[in-house]
Amino acid sequence: MPRIGTTVTGALAGASRVWRTVPVTAWTRPAADTGRTLYHCHLDRNQPRPDLTRYYHSNHTVEAMSDPLTKVTTALKSEQVIPDVIPASVDFSPSVLFTVVWPSTGTEVMLGSKIARDLTIEEPEIKILPMVAPKSEVAGTSQEGELSYTLVMTDPDAPSRTDPKFGQWRHWVLPGVKLPAANATETEGVYALKVKAAATPYFPPGPPAGTGFHRYIFLLFQEPAGGITIPNNAVEHNPEPASRRSWNAIAFAEKYNLKLVGANFFLTKAKE
Repeated sequence: MPRIGTTVTGALAGASRVWRTVPVTAWTRPAADTGRTLYHCHLDRNQPRPDLTRYYHSNHTVEAMSDPLTKVTTALKSEQVIPDVIPASVDFSPSVLFTVVWPSTGTEVMLGSKIARDLTIEEPEIKILPMVAPKSEVAGTSQEGELSYTLVMTDPDAPSRTDPKFGQWRHWVLPGVKLPAANATETEGVYALKVKAAATPYFPPGPPAGTGFHRYIFLLFQEPAGGITIPNNAVEHNPEPASRRSWNAIAFAEKYNLKLVGANFFLTKAKE
């Protein structure tokens, strides 16, 4: 259990948003044992967090998650994103917690959430959630501001999860992403900066009718020092549908010396 006086990130039971970061003054176990590790969180009332205090002073319960990044790997394995998109042989330990947001519709990706396709048409924004800012692991870089990232969105279930003969389908390749530091004082997270033009412009989900739910995977890769340049003749610059299919996100990452540091995904299907 987290120490008193620290901050934790957890899931609020019954709330519309999953991740919350709060300062802990006390934790108590409810009398009824529901089989889940649930605790009442006692929030420091002097903290200037009006949205959180409204929830937590109402004696809601939160699921203690002192290591939310572990939840990422668990969710990826549960929906077989590992190994279908991220091979089990890949050394992946998440270090950045992020969501993808469509501000115009108020829609946010939450690790396997089901989202109506109509809510995902416009190019989304990338939101970095509160936690310790990522540190550079690239030789020769010591300042966090020098880090840059590439975000990709891919569908392994083309044309369907039971017959993925065209997967992965490349939906978005965005290099040069910069991550502002997100900390516990910014409870809703901060938006990443899109510094460069997309190599593959955002192409919204388009699952064929009758093919059920598709998994749409967002992978965040740390770029090597100096960033990357994707040549104009690379397949990632070809917008034609025939060039988007049978893509491989991890092979792309290996080609450009990218390190996988974060992942998220959602499910959607065609209207029936």
